[in-house]
Amino acid sequence: MNELDIISELGLRLESVQESINSEIKNTTAKSLPNVYIVGCPRSGTTALLQYLSSTNYWCYPSNLITRFSKSVYIGSLVQQLIDNNETITFESTYGRSHGLLNTNEFFHFFRRFFPNDDIRHLSDEELQLVDTDKIAMEISSICKAFDKPFVSKALMMQANLAHFSRLMPNDIWLYISREQGDIERSIFKARLDEYGDASVWWSAKPSNYLDILHLEANEQISMQVEGVTRDIENGLAMVPESNKLEVSYENFIKKPEEVYLELQKKYIALSGRDIKFPSPPSNSGIKIKGK
Repeated sequence: MNELDIISELGLRLESVQESINSEIKNTTAKSLPNVYIVGCPRSGTTALLQYLSSTNYWCYPSNLITRFSKSVYIGSLVQQLIDNNETITFESTYGRSHGLLNTNEFFHFFRRFFPNDDIRHLSDEELQLVDTDKIAMEISSICKAFDKPFVSKALMMQANLAHFSRLMPNDIWLYISREQGDIERSIFKARLDEYGDASVWWSAKPSNYLDILHLEANEQISMQVEGVTRDIENGLAMVPESNKLEVSYENFIKKPEEVYLELQKKYIALSGRDIKFPSPPSNSGIKIKGK
């Protein structure tokens, strides 16, 4: 069997185990620590931010290994802990894709199981009713159970409807990273060329006005893409309580990443009402966006 066949077979055989764990979690009354969900425009530093926070060892995170168990993430999390853990996160990626089993993953194979769409975009009220948010939360809780840690991940599938998802996930923290618009636009233009060989072909997140800007020339379309995605995120973020959100800029993050870590500590202590002990923050180890 090839890799995709093996992943499919694992999912088929292990999905019932995940359902059993979900039932256990559904019946528990224990209060867990907040999870952190990263949102932001494409090419704004979401992967670098995820890699940095994952490297602190305070959070568990979606790895390239766990994503291969997307229908049985609890088992994948247990298997990961059996592997020699000498591999380190390299703070490098190519358009969100990292290398190495234990490096970070965007976790689309997991999230798309619960959404009616595959693309990153705004969902209508009718479509939002089809998203199984309760099951997403249960299965992420199973990852936390396996590692005995809170979870950090990108949440790109949710970011255009933050007001909705933050209401359904009231104990979690939404971490928004922004970047200078011109830098994002140039990086998206390059990504389109690298990925498709044609800057006119759409790449990554779609704003709520996607259909209105499809006809535009590439540079103007990319500018409107960035403005639209930013507007969708920020409009939703405005509806999230201050206690449950944190905003950072990419420019400040790459200079002083430990400040993000320290600000998240404050959020955790305030939300949990506990004096939580965090590991010392790692230093900036060459955080960058490849191909920027």
